[in-house]
Amino acid sequence: MLYTYNITNNLLFRGCIMNKFLKPNSLLYDSFFIWTKESPGKIALIDYAKGQQLMYRQLKQEVEVVSLRLLEMGIRPGDRIACVCTFSKEYVVLMLASFRLGAIFCPLDSRAHASVLADQLRRIRPAVLIYTPQKGRGTLGEIIYQLSFIRYVVHIAVNDDLSGATSMPFSSVFRASKIGMAYLRQRFQGKLRKIHRELHKWNPALLIFNERDEGVLLSHENLLNQVAFTRETSDFQPENRTLVNLAENDVTAIVHGLLTALLSGGTAVMCTPAQPEQSLHAIAHHFVTHTLMEVEGYERLWKAAEKHPVSFESVRFALFLGKADWAFMMKLKQFAPRGGTGLCMLETTGLCTFIPLQTAIKYPSCLLGNAIAPYGSMSIRHAMDAHSHAGEELPLGFVGEVCLESASIFLGYVDNETATSKVLSKEGLFYTGLKGLFIMKEGQKWLLESETSPARVVSTTH
Repeated sequence: MLYTYNITNNLLFRGCIMNKFLKPNSLLYDSFFIWTKESPGKIALIDYAKGQQLMYRQLKQEVEVVSLRLLEMGIRPGDRIACVCTFSKEYVVLMLASFRLGAIFCPLDSRAHASVLADQLRRIRPAVLIYTPQKGRGTLGEIIYQLSFIRYVVHIAVNDDLSGATSMPFSSVFRASKIGMAYLRQRFQGKLRKIHRELHKWNPALLIFNERDEGVLLSHENLLNQVAFTRETSDFQPENRTLVNLAENDVTAIVHGLLTALLSGGTAVMCTPAQPEQSLHAIAHHFVTHTLMEVEGYERLWKAAEKHPVSFESVRFALFLGKADWAFMMKLKQFAPRGGTGLCMLETTGLCTFIPLQTAIKYPSCLLGNAIAPYGSMSIRHAMDAHSHAGEELPLGFVGEVCLESASIFLGYVDNETATSKVLSKEGLFYTGLKGLFIMKEGQKWLLESETSPARVVSTTH
């Protein structure tokens, strides 16, 4: 079973809590599909490194081909599709096709050693693996033949004609002629529509491993709630463009970057991670309006700008992650007129709190921010009891466990009911593992991390 019995039994109860945060809404693919009708000729995706662009109409067409082909290959709702490659057109198409089909998209860290990847693949047992061949180290291609449970192995490469490859090229597997598409539509389109109609917002959609190597399972509802949260806090509009330059298995990049852009009618500009010069020129050349990076990422970007000056006039909002001092935030204010930060965790589908940049500059001790209604609420509580019941809520100023109640809370850890029950109460509250308290500043309540909080790296990836 992909997620635990405990979580399955809790879904109906949790749904009663979640509905007050999220109105009945469409699924992920439906939210994307709206914009293929509203703005079919608008650019949806830019791969700066490869010089590729796709309009919403073109992206929809490619997603349709891949969806129908996956259905023909026997992929059904609940099947896992693993992807070991950096952000690319193929990555995005495969992700949206997975959402449409009800399959679970599993992006793995392409920088990881083959032995780590093989272990993760054995645990999630994907039906399809898409990967980019690597050279010069222990590579996944060398051990694929050992993973006999994978039905289809497909590689993405500049030259798809790999001699002696144990996999099939992406360009041939997911390519269809006019005659081929007519056949696929005639035979499978009705079934695809029926499958999509029967999907529910609680269906799992995304599986990512956290820094403790636990498989975190996220639903359509989790992702949609977080996209709505991001859209409101960053004032994202259809004319906006987001820079996506973090790792491919980073939930921040996927949700706050890629999905927020594509599900809001905007444009996602993808760049290679850890290449600040590339991001620098992408911002200037494609008039990027929204950025999201760790503090170190912005510092590398600004250092690159000293050698290669470009204009940042198009940037309107900058989201930053990690510990920041006053000097950094003042520099960020010059970089973008608006911005912010908050507590970011994979189990909460990214940011679960938010504090605007101006407030963070004024009160740098309050960088954890607070949840934003109606997308969630934070509370300080006593610890959970032995039966996974949430502790009582503590009053203002008292130190306790930082908890979240939201539609962004994950479904559970894959095949690990014990770990899930330690952080997810039967009432649907998520215990973040941090200790903190609420303080009042100018009539507003902000979350302050306690010095007694256990040392823990709050990260979205390994």
